[in-house]
Amino acid sequence: MITFEENKEYVQPQWIFDCINNKKLLPVSEYRPGRKLPPHVSPFYEYSEDGEIKPKIKMPKAQLAEEPKVEDAAAETTEQNNDLREMLMSKNKKKILNKIREEKLKKKKVKTK
Repeated sequence: MITFEENKEYVQPQWIFDCINNKKLLPVSEYRPGRKLPPHVSPFYEYSEDGEIKPKIKMPKAQLAEEPKVEDAAAETTEQNNDLREMLMSKNKKKILNKIREEKLKKKKVKTK
């Protein structure tokens, strides 16, 4: 259990982000532990009084309409995972893997001749 000292102010983590987003220190009274927090305001969107939310960063319409292909993202993720696995391998396992790759390349060259 946390013991609170009288001469210290305690806040919830959202206070830090809200201070950064507002570029000023906000009063801590609204962010004390156990209190309901004020709505979090993202620095990446503009909020109008009528409730409309618009992104601050303007992107060309072509980029907004273009969605990444799932297959490309999956292939890239698999490739990244394989690269990470190889980086974490021991030297002996890397040598064996390189020998296997060399043998496969030799077989491909023989088949193409």
